Amino acid sequence: MHADSPVSDSPVSATDPPAPVPGRLYTRAAVEAAVNRAADDVIEAAELPDTGARDAVNLTVNAALSYLDDAGGMDLAGVVEANYDVDLAEVLTWINS
Repeated sequence: MHADSPVSDSPVSATDPPAPVPGRLYTRAAVEAAVNRAADDVIEAAELPDTGARDAVNLTVNAALSYLDDAGGMDLAGVVEANYDVDLAEVLTWINS
């Protein structure tokens, strides 16, 4: 349920944002550290090879952090432009290899 919605007995949808925890705020550095740690843990646990799925995980991390900084103005091509020395098509070939 959203804050501007009337009170309802209906369950919260999976697409609804989680309710904020009062008094809990995170710095960008904390979010970045948590997201990178999670990515590293997934890569290690899954024993991902150096290309393919690992590149997809890393692109996801870069996209999440870039979207956090840009608040909706950046697309995936912009993420690649800001974080890589190649274009999106090249990164996608790494992911698909």
